[in-house]
Amino acid sequence: FAQESKIINVSSCAHYYSFLDENCSSYLSDIKEIKKHYFESPMDLFTLYSDCKMFNLYFAQYLSELCKKEYPNIKSASLHPGASSTSFFRFLNNDKNAKKMYEIIGPIFTKNTEWGAQTHLYLSYLPFNEMVSGAYYSECAVASISKKAQDKKIRNASMKWSLDALHQYLNKNIDLF
Repeated sequence: FAQESKIINVSSCAHYYSFLDENCSSYLSDIKEIKKHYFESPMDLFTLYSDCKMFNLYFAQYLSELCKKEYPNIKSASLHPGASSTSFFRFLNNDKNAKKMYEIIGPIFTKNTEWGAQTHLYLSYLPFNEMVSGAYYSECAVASISKKAQDKKIRNASMKWSLDALHQYLNKNIDLF
């Protein structure tokens, strides 16, 4: 790649609440375990959301390290857009109390979509040499991440599981040759 490129992943401060660990492959490899781990209570959906956002953060870090060696003209980062008033909250439709509570307090604590997009736009327009590859951004600046997000053992285990799952899927569903 001769041209400078950026890969920007949307994560969230919800990554602080992730339960991913080095043994994630033990409960993510079996659909019954996934259901047990993430879908037994409404709070489990927040755990699922948090783990997904941690995966996005880990993926940006992983790509950053990979690209530094192989493709120095590519940088990767993740960002927290802030709590934004988007269609994400459509999932509250099944819980009338949560929906009502969001309708009352949501506008007080959330950004509109224009303000929620600011960090993404900032990174998009930031000169390539000023972007910190592998970093996590919030409010248009590099931000701190959880201790778990800094743990390379958990990141590597999560990325290994993710890449293994992708290879399994591709081998079953796509004939590349």
